[in-house]
Amino acid sequence: MSAAISCRRNHLKYSIAIIDRTFALGRKILVCGGGRCNLTNKHLKSNLKTHYHGSEYTFLESVFTQFSYEEIVSFFEDLGVELQEDRRSKSGKIFPITNQGKTITSLLIDELERNQITILLNNECANIEYKNESFHIMIRNTASEGSPNKKDEIEAKKIILSAGSKTYPALGSNGSGYDLASSLGHSIIKPVPSALPLEGKNMLSQKLQGIKITTEVTSYIEGKECRRSVDDLLFTKYGLSGSAILNISREISIYLNREKKKNSFVAINFMPGKTVEKVTRLLHKR
Repeated sequence: MSAAISCRRNHLKYSIAIIDRTFALGRKILVCGGGRCNLTNKHLKSNLKTHYHGSEYTFLESVFTQFSYEEIVSFFEDLGVELQEDRRSKSGKIFPITNQGKTITSLLIDELERNQITILLNNECANIEYKNESFHIMIRNTASEGSPNKKDEIEAKKIILSAGSKTYPALGSNGSGYDLASSLGHSIIKPVPSALPLEGKNMLSQKLQGIKITTEVTSYIEGKECRRSVDDLLFTKYGLSGSAILNISREISIYLNREKKKNSFVAINFMPGKTVEKVTRLLHKR
């Protein structure tokens, strides 16, 4: 949606269309950030490498050099969104002041309609071919009762593939974007779950399930410290969840799912910032 709006602002004569396989635009926006919709992060202004959790840092840097924190904030403020920083943590997350994802989807859709951008809902992109210097997009109507397999073709000079990953099939992200990218010549690194809860039997989780507390969580792989996070930890029946776990789970997931190894664990410090020695002295004092 943002790309279509930016395209219109820079290319007034283009004919622009959004193809979406679901019945409404921006459904994943409504659930991100616990429904509050975290739009960006103020730490984008500082050392990106310190805060980035992925592998291709140079690619990320090139993206934010072209569209920085200030430009992201300006983009949404121009739409009429007043923003605020999350004061409950030092994470730097930026939310709409309404704390509702619907604020973002409504204003984006308003801007799309104002700019006369065609929106094709319930249309799945079945195939893309590049021939005669154009992209030929085969779309299949997913809502048609009479002929659900009826296909139409759209020809385009340029396309932006923003299909999401395979994180939430019910909201449209079913992994089909990987196949489309692959068909156009891109190589795909096997996707694995990331930013997810961890499963593991332990006495704490069983006794404290449902309790959330701010802790310092550190991940270890083959005995080596990997990543650390101070944030909310939620004990669950099956293991551990909460923001702190989501922040440190990426490397463990790659280790378990891609490398098929198991020598990993997490350490929990219930008194963030304090060492074992400091806690021992504190308990003796109390």
